[in-house]
Amino acid sequence: MTYEEKYQAALAELAAAGFRPKQTHPPLLRLLHRLGMKTRPPLYNSFWQNTVLLGGYFGLLWGILMYALIWRSNGVGLLGAIIASLLAGLLFGMAMAGFYRYSAKKRGLTPWQDLGKKDQQ
Repeated sequence: MTYEEKYQAALAELAAAGFRPKQTHPPLLRLLHRLGMKTRPPLYNSFWQNTVLLGGYFGLLWGILMYALIWRSNGVGLLGAIIASLLAGLLFGMAMAGFYRYSAKKRGLTPWQDLGKKDQQ
């Protein structure tokens, strides 16, 4: 099964499970998919994949904004800003990964590697 077939099967399963499109297509995923990257919907990623992807994205953007708008004028050093951004990204990433893991289990989603196997049998 090709990536695109598996991706479409995932979208169909998510819609059937009652997920809204905004829950299954966060902005980062839409951007990466438009750039041609073969990404999975977050509900099909592992806990640590979501932690790194979502936490990295959040920590980077949050850190840049905080440094530009607040920290620099308050005298926070670059090292302190980086540490705070990494910590914020880690906490956000773990919270979102936990939410996605819980939601996937609660609604009984098929693991990514098993998507489409029911249709082929």
